[in-house]
Amino acid sequence: MILGYMAFNLQGMPMGVIKGQIADAAKAGGFHSVENHSVLLSTGMHDINILRIE
Repeated sequence: MILGYMAFNLQGMPMGVIKGQIADAAKAGGFHSVENHSVLLSTGMHDINILRIE
């Protein structure tokens, strides 16, 4: 359900985004807490954003 909610509220976002742009858009979309994690995956470093409504 959260993926459908994000797709609706964050529509129009390009696939390549500037660092911090997801957090700003999430807060504008009604999320109250945003956690950022950088992890090393097989395809390189990725930023993971955990969005919480509560």
